[in-house]
Amino acid sequence: MSSEDGLGIEVKYIANSAKGRGIFARRNFKRGDIIEVCPVLLIPPVDHKYLSQTVLDNYLFDWESEEDSVLLFGYGGLYNHSYTPNAQYIRDFNNKTMVVQAIKNIKEGQEIVFNYNGEPENNAPLDWIKKIE
Repeated sequence: MSSEDGLGIEVKYIANSAKGRGIFARRNFKRGDIIEVCPVLLIPPVDHKYLSQTVLDNYLFDWESEEDSVLLFGYGGLYNHSYTPNAQYIRDFNNKTMVVQAIKNIKEGQEIVFNYNGEPENNAPLDWIKKIE
């Protein structure tokens, strides 16, 4: 099963995987290409403590400080994690968006993944992922 749009990406269910769904390239992307610009919903710290007790906690991203978080719209919450990413996300505070950008050439059919640690080369363990796998 997949769904497509005009962005050059599609959502696919990844059979026999703990990942569930993922984002795949429907066309080639070059290093530096913008893949998607995701609007964000700012989550005030007072609300974060409640959301952290729900499944939505797995889809929140840090924002301007450790107390601030955002929920991404578009396909933002469906990109999977990898320690060898081919994309990165860039916080655009002025426009309240998260920009997904290719950091390597990505071929049509490849899964688009980024490092949930924020920096592509950050190999720190993500213990919280084990809780949801």
